[in-house]
Amino acid sequence: KVQSEKIEGIESKVAEKIEGMDSKLKEEFEKMDSKLVEEMASIEAAGEEHSENLVELKSLVTKVDNKVEVMRSEVRLISQHKLTWQNNTWGTGGQERLFSDYVVDGVYTLSNDWNGLNPINHPANAQRNNMLIIDLGGLFKIHTVKLWSRLEYQSNNLGVFLYADEEILGGIAEEKPLYNFRANDQVYARKIYLKQSLAKYMNFREVQVFGSGPFNENEVH
Repeated sequence: KVQSEKIEGIESKVAEKIEGMDSKLKEEFEKMDSKLVEEMASIEAAGEEHSENLVELKSLVTKVDNKVEVMRSEVRLISQHKLTWQNNTWGTGGQERLFSDYVVDGVYTLSNDWNGLNPINHPANAQRNNMLIIDLGGLFKIHTVKLWSRLEYQSNNLGVFLYADEEILGGIAEEKPLYNFRANDQVYARKIYLKQSLAKYMNFREVQVFGSGPFNENEVH
């Protein structure tokens, strides 16, 4: 009987310990479950914030793209301060000074000071095939080209032909201080060429090219 009571006492103590362990395990599991729920909620909140940021970023990119497209579609001056070239330059003994860059410098006043305040381009010789080139720096849709002649000796420009890459825009057959050449639709070019077909000089105060762009090749072909 005594032994039976001892066994019952031991079983009771074991049961109490097991019950205590179960209670602690339950508490631990509840804590872990609570933390997991909190972590999941935090992750979901971060995901929603990230999603909102992505939406906002896409919206900003779209706005920038739209502004770029508006800018590209605007007809504007695209030749000023661009790179230029002419096959030779007026002057002697290393004193060449009337360079092709003067046709894109933005200066075209009514002054006759062509060798100073109102400079012109001037090739070295009066000859056929004198050439002036303006590199636009990209592929542009050409709208209009304005040629501002030298105020005196405007006959120097008779015989000049104007090209946008290989597309001819027109030629000069009369003496005028200003020539306006309107391009046909869908004329795209990287360079503007002025070619003298007669044995003459070719002098301009300014060459202004108006157009839109720039464009990629696959956008125009």
